[in-house]
Amino acid sequence: MKPIDIIAPLFGIFWGLVMYILLKQNKSKLKLWPRILGFGVGMYAFLSFMTASILREAVSGFVDYTITNLLLSLPFGMIGYLAGREYARRREIKK
Repeated sequence: MKPIDIIAPLFGIFWGLVMYILLKQNKSKLKLWPRILGFGVGMYAFLSFMTASILREAVSGFVDYTITNLLLSLPFGMIGYLAGREYARRREIKK
């Protein structure tokens, strides 16, 4: 088992905890949930990709893989936004 295999789940647990606190303790309005989830998922994807790139790639290509990882994390953020919108819509129907 390599160190890279441990880092991504640790980021996931940390971001999951932060998003849970933001959603439950903050008493955010339902219309803000998609933005919170989209940002959280996108940030998690970016940090995971950057950690993998830093541990595996050469330092000379830092700008290249930073831009690549940023563009790869955008779809994850969009998926998180859409999932958050659907979750907020279902939560609103329950009330």
